[in-house]
This record gives sequence, structure tokens and C-alpha cells, in this order.
Amino acid sequence: TTLCVFIPVVFVSGIAGQLFVDPALTVTFSLLVSLAVALTLIPMASAVGAATEPPAAPEPQAPSGQPAPSGVAAESEGAGEAPAPAGAAEEVARELLSVRVAAAPGRGILALIRGAGVVLRLLITPVVWLFENGYGVVSVVYPRVLGWALRRRLLVIVLAVVLLAGSLSLVPLLGSELIPEIRQGTIVADVELPPGTPVARTDVFLAEMQRLAAELPSVAQTYAVAGSSRTGDEEVRENSGQILIDLHPEYRRGAEDRALAQLRDALAGVPGVTVTFSRPPLLTFDAAVEARISGAAPAVLERAAQAVAERLAEVRGLADVSARLAGTSPEVVIDLNRGQLAELDLDAEAVGEIVAAKLQGEVPTELERGRQDVALRVRTRPEDRASIEDLAGLIVTTVGDVPVPLSAVAAVNVAEGANEIRRVDQRRVVLVTANLDGRDLGSVTDEVRAVLDDVAAEYDVGAELAGQWQDMVESFASMQLALILALVLTYLVMAAQFESLVHPLIILAAVPFGLVGVVLTLAIFAVPVSAVALIGVIMMAGIVVNNAIVLVDYVNQLRRRGLELQAAIRQAAVTRVRPILMTTATTVLGLVPLALRLGEGWELRQPLAVTVIGGLLFSTLITLVLVPTLYSLIGGHGVRRETAKAAADGAPLEVSP
Repeated sequence: TTLCVFIPVVFVSGIAGQLFVDPALTVTFSLLVSLAVALTLIPMASAVGAATEPPAAPEPQAPSGQPAPSGVAAESEGAGEAPAPAGAAEEVARELLSVRVAAAPGRGILALIRGAGVVLRLLITPVVWLFENGYGVVSVVYPRVLGWALRRRLLVIVLAVVLLAGSLSLVPLLGSELIPEIRQGTIVADVELPPGTPVARTDVFLAEMQRLAAELPSVAQTYAVAGSSRTGDEEVRENSGQILIDLHPEYRRGAEDRALAQLRDALAGVPGVTVTFSRPPLLTFDAAVEARISGAAPAVLERAAQAVAERLAEVRGLADVSARLAGTSPEVVIDLNRGQLAELDLDAEAVGEIVAAKLQGEVPTELERGRQDVALRVRTRPEDRASIEDLAGLIVTTVGDVPVPLSAVAAVNVAEGANEIRRVDQRRVVLVTANLDGRDLGSVTDEVRAVLDDVAAEYDVGAELAGQWQDMVESFASMQLALILALVLTYLVMAAQFESLVHPLIILAAVPFGLVGVVLTLAIFAVPVSAVALIGVIMMAGIVVNNAIVLVDYVNQLRRRGLELQAAIRQAAVTRVRPILMTTATTVLGLVPLALRLGEGWELRQPLAVTVIGGLLFSTLITLVLVPTLYSLIGGHGVRRETAKAAADGAPLEVSP
């Protein structure tokens, strides 16, 4: 059943698939190997241990109140003359063996193992004491609770359903996000100056902003690049740059948000400069909030995008709102005169090649210098291509001995050209992006959608929400399908093993009611629903059914042995409560380190751990109370008794475990 849960995770798509396909494969193969070990190595080791420690022969005891027979005392006193009994011979052999082992070279290893055992015993003694005392309380209270539940079965089921419905009503209040944002101790500031700013001036601005950032106590060092872009799909522009800001270690946990707010106040107020802050992307370059404004007229698109950016800036929980407008930059436009070109027997392609060769140069040959080939580039001198007038005076052809300049066949002007043209699904779009500040993605989605609907109706353009929200929808849908497939496969496996269609349903009842613990735990720790948390729900579904399988299977065994339904349920539940609690305790303790905010990247581990812990703890209560109740209502049929066969064989019926 656990394999049936982890195998569908392999087919999860989106960000969740990138995160958890490899762990799912690891767990799957580890479970298969551990199954082989449990069926072969563990029984062999247990048999070896039992063979080396044979049970001691019982000593003869006298009846109560009577002295021991004189023959026994006399035999003991005359042990020196009588042959040693078998038990004494084994004891002598064991002592000789221990002496040989002590004299062997490996006695240091044995001493080390014994020392490790002593240390381990000291460490686990408090845990054992706590479990034993807790189990002592459970062993007294649980039978009474179980008896009360079996007498009021419908009331127990109604209470469980009401509790499940109430917890599910809290899910919208938890919020949602694609993946938790990880604090890496680095903040990225994307800087954009007015179009046409040369890269040298951009570098001066970046140096000044580095100085402002370095004055903050949280900043350890800064690194700036002039002429770079934030993402790889944008062209490099001379008027853009990027500053990477590393924080001091004490600001990497808890105080990073405060440091980011200080950087916004210090750097965002520079006039004429647009600064957008973000954290280094972990799995995606998409912004947390990304709106696509689509339409035909570029001017209308830019006005609509600017309106969206202004309204989103007023939404609580959004920061660094920017409309990534196409913008314009000055460029030289050569407007060719086709008639003049025809008279000179030229075409546009030939003129373009001539101008490119004079400005950029050509490589007619290479010079061998040692083991290197040095390219020789030939082009006009810098002083002959320094201005528009120089460009217009470039010679493109000759008529006889008369040179013909570019200005004779073309008009050379300076105009404004678009920096970029972005298309999605063959539609021209403008992006409006924003980062989250104090709110999760799911909580701001409705407000962002309302803004987009208003602007789309006002400017007659298309507006849709994309970015991480689109990835979140895809990942959530994929994981819901994986969860359904896991439950179906688990049901089929249990139906084949139990040879019943009802008993697997009783076992699977622990899964939805385990969501109560999931929701309550996420609410207590203020953890939004994310792809990581949903993977934890899928894992929980595979873990919680194990306890119910142990309980229902033992009830079936007792009923086959002839025990009445209610008695079988009570005895199986009381007998199996200890292994169920042990399984739950070991799993929870193993996940506790992941639930704590320890080490780098704890934001990615905590949602999964708290989800499994909360669901497992509550589902254990469900397994111990609700599953027996459901079994007594709908699972009482379909179990074949073995009373007739046992009576025919003359064997007594075994009722106790």
C-alpha cells in the first residue's frame, strides 16, 4: 500500500514533479529492498540470536510450605563426585569462549560496541520511560473510550463528520502558494534607468546605489553588473543593471524581510530610476504575481499595463510592482530610395552589406602568431564613423571615378525604436509583475483578478493572471490526480488481500479524517497550502492506512477463530494499540527535525513534515476509535469462520493473541 502511494508521485508534473520525483523513486526502491530484508535477513538474525541463548532448564521446586527433598540437597553437596549436569557444562563452555574472545585482538572492538550500547541506552532511557508511562495511561483509558464509542456508534460517526467538515471550512483561510519562498541571505535589485542611458552612466548609478546599500547594517557585501537583465529571456540593455546584495549571517533568518524593507526605503527613492527587488529564483524565473495584458495597439497596451501597475500598487501584500513596458530607445534609421538604387544598379541587400562591413568590419584573413590564429578585421576609422553625418558620408559605390555616398541613395535619421516585442500564443502582450510582501499568493489572487477585470473592460484589452499562479494551478491539479490514483491503487491492493470490498473502505476512512489533523497543524504553524504540503498529504495517505490494516486484519483473524464480533473488535483494538502507538511515535519523531526551523532551506522542509505529523497524529485517534466503530457497523459480514475445520482437526480454538 505504501508503494501504491509513492509510485503515482512519479507522474506528477510541474514544479512539484521536479521536487519530488527523485524522492519518490528513492522511497519506492528502498521499500522493495527493505521488504526483502524483512522476509529473509531479519528472521535469520532472530533465529541465530535464539540459538545462542537456549532457555535454562527449570529448577525443581518444593511444594509451598515443605522443605526440599533430601536427595536434592545431597546431590548438590556431592556435586564434586557426581558428573556435571548439562547446564553446568554449557556454562563452562560459555566461560571458556568468553575468555578466548577477551584474549582475541578484537576485544577493543567489542569494548567499543559495549560502550556505544551503554551510551545509546542512556540516551533512549528517557524516551522509553515516557512511552511506557504514557502507554500505561492509554492502556487504562483506551478500553473505556472504545467501549463508549461502540455503544454510541452513530454519535461517534456524526461527530467525526462534523469535525471533518469544520476543518475543511478552514482551508480557504490557510492561504496557498506554489512553493515556500526560501531565505538564501541574498537579495537581487534590478535597476532600470531611462532609455538611451549609456552603459557608463548606468555603471555610475549602480556604484552610487551600492554605496547606499553598503551603509545598511544588514548588508555584508554587494556585487553589481551594468548592462544586464533580470531574466535570461530579455535582451541586454545599456540602461539596465543588477545588484546582488549579500546579507550578514544574523540577518539570514527572521530578519531578512526587515532588511529587504530597509533596502526598498534606501534605494527605491532615486528619481528617474526603477528598482525591483526579489530573491534569487530557486526553481522558476516567473514572478510571484504576473499579469499578461494582450491586445493589438501597442499604445493602448502600454496605457492599460500602466493602469494595472498603479492599481496593483494599492493592493495590500504586493511590493515591487512594475509594468515591463516595451519602451523605446534611440536608433539610426536608414530609409533607402529604391529609385536611386535602381539607377545605380544596387539593391537594399547590397547597401546593407556595405554599411555593415564599414561599421562592423570584415575578417578577410587570419594571422598566425605562435599557436594562435589572430583574426584581422578591416573597417573604417573611428573618426569616420563617430556621428550621423559620418554615417551619411560613407561611400556605397562609385560611378566611374565619382564616389557615391550613402546620403545620395538614402535618408539617415534618428528615431525611437521598441526595445522588445513580447508575444504569447501569437498575441502581443505586456507583463506587469509584483512580489509578495506579507501575504501568500492565494490570498491576493482574488484582488488581482478584480483589478485585471476592471482594466480589461475599461481599455478593451485581454488580461490574465500567469506566472507562479499558473504553475500552482497545474501542480495542484496534477497532485490531486496523483492522490486519487494512489487511493484507488491502495484500495485495489487491500481488496485483493482481504478478499472483501468493504474492509478496504473502512481502512481508507482514516485518510480523509486525517485531513483534520493536517488543517489544524497548518493553521497552528501558520503554513500556507503549497505543493510541498500536498506532497505531505499524499505521503500521509500511504502511512495512515498501515495502522488501520494492522487493526482490521487482526479483527478478521479473531473472528475466523470463532470470537464474537464485539469481543473480537475489543480484543484486537486493545492488543494492537501498542504497535500502532509505536509506529506513530517512531514516524513522528523521525519527522520532528524536519519540522523545526533548523539549517538552510527549512522553508522547503517544514510544510511536508508538519503535514505528515498532524495528519498521522489525528488519524491514529481515528484508527483507534472510528475504525472499530465503522467495522462494528458495516464490516461484520464477509469473514469466513474456521470453527468447523478446527473442530474437525481436534485443535482448540485460539482466542488470545
